[in-house]
Order: sequence, then C-alpha cells, then structure tokens
Amino acid sequence: MAAMRYWCGSISGSGGFGWLPALAVIAAAAWYGASALLLHRRGGSWPLGRAIWAGIGVAVAVAVTQGPVEGLAMQRFSFHSVQHVALGMFVPLCIVAAAPLTLALRTSKPSTRRRLRNISGSAPVRIVSHPAVTLPIYLATMVAVFFTPVFPAMMNSHVAHQAFNAHLLVAGTMFAWPLVGADPSPHRIAYPARMGLVFLSLPLHSVGIMALLSASTLVGGAAAQRAAGIGGFDALADQRMGASLMWVLGEVVGITAVGLAARRWFVADRSATRARLRRGPFGSASANEGRIPALRGGAAT
Repeated sequence: MAAMRYWCGSISGSGGFGWLPALAVIAAAAWYGASALLLHRRGGSWPLGRAIWAGIGVAVAVAVTQGPVEGLAMQRFSFHSVQHVALGMFVPLCIVAAAPLTLALRTSKPSTRRRLRNISGSAPVRIVSHPAVTLPIYLATMVAVFFTPVFPAMMNSHVAHQAFNAHLLVAGTMFAWPLVGADPSPHRIAYPARMGLVFLSLPLHSVGIMALLSASTLVGGAAAQRAAGIGGFDALADQRMGASLMWVLGEVVGITAVGLAARRWFVADRSATRARLRRGPFGSASANEGRIPALRGGAAT
C-alpha cells in the first residue's frame, strides 16, 4: 500500500505548487501569440521558425513541470535529470531562438520600447549576461549543485524545488542569449568565440556527469533513500541512469546549440557580404552588428 500511495501521489504531481509554473508558461505563451498576431494586424510579419521554437519551448516546459515528470522529479533522479536538462538547457534554447525581446520591441509603445532598450542595455544586464559570469553559473547550476547540500534540500522541499527550477531556466537563458540568441545582445561577441564557448560548455558539463556516474553514494541523501524504500527501486542504479540520460540529452541539446550558432554566423556573414557589395569598394563596414538596435516604430531587427 505504501508503494501504491508513493506512485499515485508522485504521478499526480501534488505538492501545492504545481499550478505556478503552468500559470507562468500559459501567460508567456499567451503574450507571445497575442504579440505576433498584433504585429500581423499592423501589416508586419513574424518568422514562422521563431513561432515554432516558442511553441516547442512551451510544450516541453509544460510537459516537465506537470504530471509524472514533475511528480517524480523529487523522488527519482532519473526523472529529475530529464527535468533538469529540459529547463536548464533545452527550454532556454527555445526561448532565445524565439526572440521574445525583438517581438516586444516591435509591438510595444514608444515609451515601453525605450524602457526595454534601456533595460536590455543597462550595466546590470550586461554583467549578468556576460559569458565570464554566465558560464560558471551555468555549469554550477547544471552539474556542481548535485555535490552540494542544495540538492538534498531541494529534494525535501516543494518550494526549494520550484525555486531551483526557476533558477535553472534563468541561468540557462542568460547563458544562451549572447551566444545563440536571435535577440540583439548587449555584448558584441565574435562568432568564432560564440562557437568556442558553446563547445567549451559541453566537455565541462560531461566531467561533472562522469563524477555522478562513478559515485557510490546518493546525491539526494536521505530523501532519495526514503523514496527508494517506499517506491521499491534501486536508488543508486536510478541515479546512474539519470546521469546517463543527462549526458545524452545534454549532448543533443549542445549539438543543437552549436547548429544555431553556426546558422547565426552564416546569416550574419551573408548579410555583411551583401551590404559590402551594395556599398561598393569604397564603403565602410558597420561596427554595430550584434548590438541593441535603436528600433523605431514597428521596424524589424
């Protein structure tokens, strides 16, 4: 009976806070759809590819924060690893590929547009979005946290669990934004450097996962032991399976990020080449590629 209550309670995802991420995702999706529709009604257009990325991100975010995955993420490391990679790597990739900042700039009132430009180019945002800051935080969030008291505490508290999920999403988004994002970034990072940083994150991420695979103790502590005892599964084997899933899924998302960075590089290079051809041999190249644009009216980036 205890095992049955464990599985039924876990799959239901009951913790009293399950509606919070769902509400946030629905609100974000509603805003994105309404903004794209508003742009269309004004005679503008919004790339279908960006809308598809947004839709995929919404679907994945809902899938991993509701139902079985959310319910079991605090009990089984294998389920947590899926949620971890989804919220820390894949959904942030979808967010930056969907270009929500650009959409907001194109559909907002002039006063709101000015505020958005000022905020996105402000000193605090420049600091928290710089790769020298975001890469260590991202790696600590994705792997190092499992070897600290934070993870067992998160496994014991629904509030801590939801807070950490939010942190995963923010840390992943700030890391991905200047490297593979479609939105203009306050940092003008050369495309080879962007590719290099994305590539660098992959082996560093794998090193921590290898430590998880070889660990002989449970990173979830007493909470993982209790869940294994009630649910009737081998917690250490589940932890290793979760580490393997995190490795494989992380590599897939990493390769996708590399592909996005390569595509941005190709598009930027093609645009620069066309601009040089239009200007002729005596023109001067623009030095503003990749900066926060001064958008006026409904102009697209």
